[in-house]
Amino acid sequence: MQEQQAGKLQEQLNTVLQSIAETKANLEAIERTLGLHEIAINVAEIEAVVPQLTPRLFAFGELTRRIYKALRESGGWLTTEEVIRHVTGLNKGSADPAEYRHARSVLRDRLKKLAWSGKLERAPCQVQPRPKPSLRQTKWRLPQDTP
Repeated sequence: MQEQQAGKLQEQLNTVLQSIAETKANLEAIERTLGLHEIAINVAEIEAVVPQLTPRLFAFGELTRRIYKALRESGGWLTTEEVIRHVTGLNKGSADPAEYRHARSVLRDRLKKLAWSGKLERAPCQVQPRPKPSLRQTKWRLPQDTP
C-alpha cells in the first residue's frame, strides 16, 4: 500500500516537474520573441508635438519663485521694470532690446496671472504727462495682511 502511494506521489512529482519545464521553455520563447520586437529609440531625436518657438526664460516654476523672492526682499511696491531687473538682471538701457521685450512680455504675463489669482496685489499705473511715459508703470507687491 505504501508502495502504491509512493508510486502515485512519484507520478505527481514527475507531472509537476514536466509542467515546470514546459512553462520555463514557454517563458524563454516569449522572452526571445519580445527581444526581437524591441526597437531602440533615441529620445533626444523625438521632437515636441508643439514645438517651443521661443526658449523658456527659466525652468518650470523658477520664474514665480524669483518673482516672489524679489517682492519679498523689497518689502513694498515694485514697478514692472524693477521686477524685471531683480528677476532677470536685465536693464532696459543696456540689454538687447529684443531680449528685454521678450523678458518683459513673459514677466508681465506671469505677474498678471499671479494678480488675477490673488497671489499678488496690483496698483495700476497712474496717468502721467506724455513726456515721461516710463513713469506710467504698474506696481506690484505681495498681499498685505490687513487687521
